[in-house]
Amino acid sequence: MKKPQLQSGMDDRFKAALHEIAARADAAEKDPRGLAPEVAMLAKAGILTACLPVHDGGQGLATSPEASSTLFDVLRRIGRANLSLGRLFEGHVNAVKLVSLYGGAMAVAEMARNVSEGGLLGVWGANGRKPLRYVAARGSYHLSGEKIFASGLGVVRLAVVTMHASETPDTPPQLALIEVTEKQRQDATHWDVTGMRATMSGRFDFTDLRISDAQCLGEPGIYEREPHFEGASGAIARCILAGLKHCCFIGGKHFCPAGASMILFN
Repeated sequence: MKKPQLQSGMDDRFKAALHEIAARADAAEKDPRGLAPEVAMLAKAGILTACLPVHDGGQGLATSPEASSTLFDVLRRIGRANLSLGRLFEGHVNAVKLVSLYGGAMAVAEMARNVSEGGLLGVWGANGRKPLRYVAARGSYHLSGEKIFASGLGVVRLAVVTMHASETPDTPPQLALIEVTEKQRQDATHWDVTGMRATMSGRFDFTDLRISDAQCLGEPGIYEREPHFEGASGAIARCILAGLKHCCFIGGKHFCPAGASMILFN
C-alpha cells in the first residue's frame, strides 16, 4: 500500500519541524508562550496552509476526501511529537473544514488570508456559566457570554464558535467565525492539566463584541448535522492513538532497551 505523501519538499520541512517540536515537548509545558513556537514551525513547514482547499492555495488536507489518508498521517506524526500540539492542530483542521463547508465568500476569504499568514484556527463549543448568546439587528450580532475550555488562548487567531439567540436559547446553535486575539478577554489562569498545560485552554469573554452577518456559517443547527459532526472525532482520536503508541514505545525502550527499536519520524 502506497504511503500517504505531502507535496514535494514539504515532507522534508515537516520532518525537520517534528524533530524540533519533539525536542521541545517538555519545555513547551512550562513555556509562557504556550505552543506559539510549535505553531510557527508548522506554519513555516506549510502544514497549516496545506489544510486549505486547493482553490484557496492549500492541498485540501482538511476538505478533500482524497487527502484523508495523508491528513491522518500528518495527525499521527504531530500527535506523536507533541500531543498538546496535536490537539490544537486537530481543531485547526476541523475549523478549516467547517468554514469551507458552510461559510460565505467573505468568511472563506478571511480564513484563507489568516491561514496563509501563519494563523491557527480553532473550534470552541463549550459554554460556561454565561453561555455565548447573540442579539441580531440589521445584519449584525451583539454578543454576550463566554466560552470555556477554549484551547489555544493566545495562539488561535480565528475561532469557529457556537452561539444561541438570546430570545430563544433552546434553539439549535449558530456557527460563527470570530477573531479571538484580544488578550484582555482571555483567561487560562486555572488551566493546570498535566500533559496538556501547553494547550493554554481556558475562558474567552465575548461580551460586547459585534460581528457581521458575513461571519455566520450556514443556518442554525448545521453544526450538528452528519456526517461532519461525528466525523470530526476521528482527527483527535488519531492524535491520541499516536500519543499512546509513543508512550508504549518509551515504556518498551525503558524495560527492554536492547529489543526496542522504532523509527520515530518517518
